Amino acid sequence: MSSEPQLRSVPPLGEAADAGKAPPPRPARLMLTLAVALAIALALLGWNRSQLAEQVAGMQDTVRTLEAEVAERDRVIGAQQSRLNDARVHAEGLLELLSKPLPEAN
Repeated sequence: MSSEPQLRSVPPLGEAADAGKAPPPRPARLMLTLAVALAIALALLGWNRSQLAEQVAGMQDTVRTLEAEVAERDRVIGAQQSRLNDARVHAEGLLELLSKPLPEAN
């Protein structure tokens, strides 16, 4: 039996620090993860674009409806102005008749 203590092996400094960490991901696994993330992002982008397209179409329908209503309102205003001008002409004619003296009856 030997009285000398037994020596144990000590890992180099760099290996001891990395012993508690997870191993770095393999390149193939990293590429797969990135590909899946990209596919999900593209799917969300496509879905978002289709939703926006539907909203734009709805807004365009609303704009067409409002334009038609404004055109109808303008037509009604024009007709009312025409009738108002006719009434003004008739009122002026009646005022002329009222301002004329009555012929005297003998």
